[in-house]
Amino acid sequence: MTAAEFAAAGLYDPAAPNAADRLGLLDWFVEQGLSLEQMVHGLRDGALTGLAADLALRPGERLRLEE
Repeated sequence: MTAAEFAAAGLYDPAAPNAADRLGLLDWFVEQGLSLEQMVHGLRDGALTGLAADLALRPGERLRLEE
């Protein structure tokens, strides 16, 4: 995914002071297999950075509660 796609989804602001760190985190999420939709849900739920812990503690396929 590109920075433009992350920005369009509301996950990334290139003008933010932490833009480079946020982009690095989002790229890492993609490398770990998270979808854009999962990242958007994480942001909406206020748990975007918590996704990193979830990946470390529970590797493999994940489902949302409603699934």
